[in-house]
Amino acid sequence: MASKATSTSHDVGDGDISASSTVFPSLFHEALEAAIMSAFVFIITRARELARNGQLPTDILQLPLGPGFCDNFFLDHINILREGLRRKDYQFSKELLTTYMEDREWRNGTEIHYVEDENQFEECVYLITTNSVLKTITVCFRGSITAKDWVTDAKVVRGNIPNPLLRKFSRSKDASEEQRLEEDEALNDELGLHLGFRNYLYFDAPSILPTPLQTIGEKVPVPTVPAPLQTIGEKLPIPTSTERETKENKVDVIMQQIHDLREKYPGYRLYFNGHSLGGALSLITAVEAAVRFGTKRDPVSCVVVANPRPGDRRFQGAVHWLEREGLLRCMIVHNHLDLVPLLPDSVFSNRTFCQQGVRLSLYPHGFSLRYLGGHATRWEKFHQKLKHAGILLSCWVRMAKHHDYGLYLERLDNLKSELSKLHLDEMYDEVFVQRKAKRPRRSAQTSVTLRKFVG
Repeated sequence: MASKATSTSHDVGDGDISASSTVFPSLFHEALEAAIMSAFVFIITRARELARNGQLPTDILQLPLGPGFCDNFFLDHINILREGLRRKDYQFSKELLTTYMEDREWRNGTEIHYVEDENQFEECVYLITTNSVLKTITVCFRGSITAKDWVTDAKVVRGNIPNPLLRKFSRSKDASEEQRLEEDEALNDELGLHLGFRNYLYFDAPSILPTPLQTIGEKVPVPTVPAPLQTIGEKLPIPTSTERETKENKVDVIMQQIHDLREKYPGYRLYFNGHSLGGALSLITAVEAAVRFGTKRDPVSCVVVANPRPGDRRFQGAVHWLEREGLLRCMIVHNHLDLVPLLPDSVFSNRTFCQQGVRLSLYPHGFSLRYLGGHATRWEKFHQKLKHAGILLSCWVRMAKHHDYGLYLERLDNLKSELSKLHLDEMYDEVFVQRKAKRPRRSAQTSVTLRKFVG
């Protein structure tokens, strides 16, 4: 499945992205693998739920699950899965299994080591796999929130976390104006996240997010947000060390699991995947992982689909910093007019949330690639907000269609030929090397167009 190409070497001096000796697949294959994994986590956790309820054998609850286990298990119990899922969900799962079965690299190499889903209606759900063929360790969060739920829950409520970048980086005493602007956004004491995402990952606190869904597309009531948290853009305090000690920190648990697997499987690339809510959680966790495990020779990769905005400008600045240092590769895949990637947002608040990384936008007959990150002027920020407000209004009634998982897979498949020619490291080379040579005073704007294709 993974048509590989060697990354290009970049000799650009200290502080800039450097060469990665790792061999990475094309944009198409990285995006497709992320899409399949993001859906695969849903099927696995649903099957495990049926096993806990006595409807399926408990073999699937025993970890690790070796290569070939899942396809045999699903085929043996396909009738039970049909009864356990709604018709539309079963059809989607069946199509996904067909894709999975045709992918020999997945079937012959994938082993599931960790699945966190026992308390799936209150906590985030994820799995961690290795693939002996692709030489990867993959962390994938489940996303089970519909587009309609996101509209209901699109409150601009922010919670802060200690900035993980400060473990490795510090401000320069002789920084240029451009460096100072980047440091102001990337090296703050705190990073701002959507409160619900912060609570999912860092603290065992009540989440303002809807309860995870048992089936794709199921509508559930949205919990009421406590009155003190309803202020748009409100800054929330970081819990004290005593409070943190009494709450389970999912990020630390995941980092330890990754560490153990990296010890057992040296040389494996580290990936983060997820769809919708899962994509946002993956981005946040990938930043933590890039600080702890990422190197210029072996960066952490995060490829997510249809993700909402995980954090504010400071979080975007942190991602930009890690990308520039060559510790993190980040690609977000969005359908044009998908509402969820535009949320949460507020046209009138300065504490807005934003996307980051290289964005692959999928159109009915083409695609565009843009880099999102770095310092932006006030006008650029305001212009972006007005543009997003217009898109929100235009796609309001069509949000479910453009967020549909099947449409993402269909558009990716239609663009296979063109996207297979491109690689993420080439995009970073244009952003951090070629553009800096042409415009040395400003190496990255808020949005930089890298490619456009119309078929």
